[in-house]
Amino acid sequence: MRKLSLIIIILFVFIIPIPAFSSDQDGERETKLYPKKISESYPREFQQQTLIIKTDLDIFLKKITKPDKETYLKLSSELENNNYRFVEKYIFNKCMTETGKSSKSKKPVIKPDEILYHLGRIKFLKEDADSAKSYYEKAVKLTPDNPRYLIALANLHNLTGNHAKSQKTIGLAIDLLKLDNSADSILLANAYDELAFSYSELGDLNESKTYYLKSLKYVKKAGKSKKEKWLSKAYNNLGDVYYKISEYKIALDNYESALKHDIAVHGDDNAFVAIDYNNIGLAYDAQGAYKLAISNFKKSLEIAEKLYPDGLNASLAVYYNNLGLAYCNCGFYDKGKAYFDKALTIDRKLYPLSMNKSFASDYSNLSLACSKLGDYEKSLEYSKKALEIDLHHYPSGICADVLNDYSNLGAAYMALDEVDASIEAYTKSLEIAKKLYPAENHIDMALCYNNLGGVYDGLGKFQNAAQSYEKSLSILKKLFPREDHPYFEVCYKNLSNVYAATGEAQKARDYQRKALELQLQQERRE
Repeated sequence: MRKLSLIIIILFVFIIPIPAFSSDQDGERETKLYPKKISESYPREFQQQTLIIKTDLDIFLKKITKPDKETYLKLSSELENNNYRFVEKYIFNKCMTETGKSSKSKKPVIKPDEILYHLGRIKFLKEDADSAKSYYEKAVKLTPDNPRYLIALANLHNLTGNHAKSQKTIGLAIDLLKLDNSADSILLANAYDELAFSYSELGDLNESKTYYLKSLKYVKKAGKSKKEKWLSKAYNNLGDVYYKISEYKIALDNYESALKHDIAVHGDDNAFVAIDYNNIGLAYDAQGAYKLAISNFKKSLEIAEKLYPDGLNASLAVYYNNLGLAYCNCGFYDKGKAYFDKALTIDRKLYPLSMNKSFASDYSNLSLACSKLGDYEKSLEYSKKALEIDLHHYPSGICADVLNDYSNLGAAYMALDEVDASIEAYTKSLEIAKKLYPAENHIDMALCYNNLGGVYDGLGKFQNAAQSYEKSLSILKKLFPREDHPYFEVCYKNLSNVYAATGEAQKARDYQRKALELQLQQERRE
């Protein structure tokens, strides 16, 4: 074969699923078929929020059990072990019997709005979004000038897809905080964080970056204890938005800042540290530094395996998938597939419904590995399953996950000599990329042009292939001016081969020379 495998090109796209906004109407229709949980739609955000809420609840439990240390330790242990029902029952009974009682200073021991707020937090942990929303709204009704409650409600709106509602709610919180000269800077940071997230989900990444920068600024102004709690989240969020706009080196800087902070605060074996290593691995992978990616993914996985010895945690499946992809990027497809199988096994135990979003990741990755291992029928089967699940979650189809699914389908069809189906799938992936990245400044766009060029190349339509390859190259040059990404070598080889086929010998030799130079540079680095 003249061209390099198309599947080499599409490896990168799937590493970080990018959620897409869908209408409330579509969401309601889908929910009746398969109830969606926050942990399914936003697994990483749910994990981060869970860790934060548990910390807050632990402080609240210490307050309401004073001076009964034995009861506090029991409740704290149950909370850590995810026995939310036990904790919820205690808070409800304790607070309902003591609310309104006065101490010697004639002040209430526990305020009703505070109870409602924390009960809402527990409902969030239990993934009962409707009940959490009800508690938050009641807390807001009792104390409408408390920005903390508004921020919690805005967060819930964001993680249930109601981003416009979130922006309206967070606007009220920011207005209140700006009127209060003594306002806690962390609350302002949290408010801007939610606003940034909503803009990110609605596709306005520049606006999102602006508010994430504001959030980081206010976190840095906070006192030591609060800064310790929130600084890594601010760095990671900022890293995420830089990742999405393909500024991977800046993303990496932010992820490494988060890691340095979390190790100093929490020690080496902590869930936050595992998240940091995973993010760093993703940033290295995006830049083609696959060995560094593997090293960081392994660190992330080692921590998670210690934290969750029973193996039943969603983060483990994510880390197995990412490590598997990095191995595939290095050409170790058997090893990659073994990790994908582990991820699928975990998800099957965690989620009884086959339409859980996590399965789309598993199937897409398995499709990739099977294709490289020559099992094209199985690859096609997995691709179709992934596409079905992703379209269920994103009915509009305008998201990076669906783009990736069509790319995998195109590769599988091409391997099975179903050329028309391959062209149709690759064309759909390119159409989605054009809608997602109108500025054509994202690596997904470069990969889509390369994949389509590969089909034309295989059909002998060399002029069309050359145009697609050249378009892919121009996008890569914008993203990586130093040409230090492995995809340049692939692109130059494809162009050399196609120009040789059209009789343009000089162009073919020039591109062949560039490909060889990059190959030698890579060998020297290794």
